[in-house]
Amino acid sequence: TADFIERVIDPETGAVSFEPIDSKLTRTAAKPGHVLQLCFYADGIEALTGITPERMHIWLGSGRPEPLRVAEFRPYWRRLRQRLARELEAGPSANTERNSSCIAGTAFSTSASQGNSERS
Repeated sequence: TADFIERVIDPETGAVSFEPIDSKLTRTAAKPGHVLQLCFYADGIEALTGITPERMHIWLGSGRPEPLRVAEFRPYWRRLRQRLARELEAGPSANTERNSSCIAGTAFSTSASQGNSERS
């Protein structure tokens, strides 16, 4: 898959804007994650240009593009981003379980780095 931006010129005003395009190998329909990825790109375009893209596009493996209106998905996208920000700010919960392989990997990294410093 590949990601692109399309330069769009308003026929009435001549104003230039950009819209994100994401190509996918799937031949039938876009998945929710594809739309969220495009919302992320639309936010980036807006941050760089100051202009909110009107549409975003998924180009399917069938060769059929699916245009989507950014305004229709943005409220949901913003709620998800806010929820993620709250979760990250709160940090791990008390119910978080440690993965023993992660702990072992950390111990290995620590002992390996100590071993390297002893050899110098």
